[in-house]
Amino acid sequence: MALYVDRLSIAAWLETAVSWAFAIVVAGMAFAAIYVATVSGPPGRATAEQQRARQIADEDAAFCDRYAGARDTGRHAACMRDLLELRAMQEKRHDAEMEGVL
Repeated sequence: MALYVDRLSIAAWLETAVSWAFAIVVAGMAFAAIYVATVSGPPGRATAEQQRARQIADEDAAFCDRYAGARDTGRHAACMRDLLELRAMQEKRHDAEMEGVL
């Protein structure tokens, strides 16, 4: 008794297998995207924002050290306040520009 499999049944089986494989890959990608957006995304953004804030504070302090003198003087404190105000205005301007873009 010979085993007979016609070409149409092989093609149908392959089509079904490829469809299932594609569906599994798409489902895996959707799961990964949801995971990144809900579980690992927010802590990563918070860490990046903290790192950015520290970097800006260090840059501001270095600038004021250079142009306003020692850190324990009134001039240095005034310089830090002025830079904080300047950066806040710049961020508002940037946010307003981004609203127009989006």
